[in-house]
Amino acid sequence: DLGKGNKIALCGYVNDDNTFSEFVLTDCNSKTNINSWGAIETCSVELDIDTLTVNEFAFLPVDNDEYQIVVWHIYKYSYNEKNEIQQKSFLNPNLPKYNQKQIEDVIKRYQNASNKIDDNCMILANKLFIGAISGNLEAKKCFLEFPNKYKGLDGALSEEYHDLEAMLGVWENDQKNK
Repeated sequence: DLGKGNKIALCGYVNDDNTFSEFVLTDCNSKTNINSWGAIETCSVELDIDTLTVNEFAFLPVDNDEYQIVVWHIYKYSYNEKNEIQQKSFLNPNLPKYNQKQIEDVIKRYQNASNKIDDNCMILANKLFIGAISGNLEAKKCFLEFPNKYKGLDGALSEEYHDLEAMLGVWENDQKNK
């Protein structure tokens, strides 16, 4: 309940840690779907008086080679005076980034790495992604060249790279609109 009789329904899967996956938000007033998230997406949902917030998580190597769950995308839903749903969507402005030394280390690792396709190459892809969103053009160049170095990337590893590629596109669009 978001006040004044306005309600949003959440239907989907509740994970053991009280996060949500594969769910849909529905505006109970108009009986229309507002947004949905797939099975591989994990989100927290918070209600604060008149605003419903959905925090979409990403699993990224923000500290050395250790992956952490970080809030990637934030969605806020509320109702205006006409009881119409309003959505604000933005990337986490406090997303962890790499410093210059960390970026230089990642680029050097990438340049010296063999072209063997394994989990280590995907750690590099993820780290280059963080370097790219940290504003480093060389890290971005290496990230975009990644499929050329690791030819034959397929299956889950290819999907992971393409997800990062899409995330970089979202990041760049967000930065242009600021």
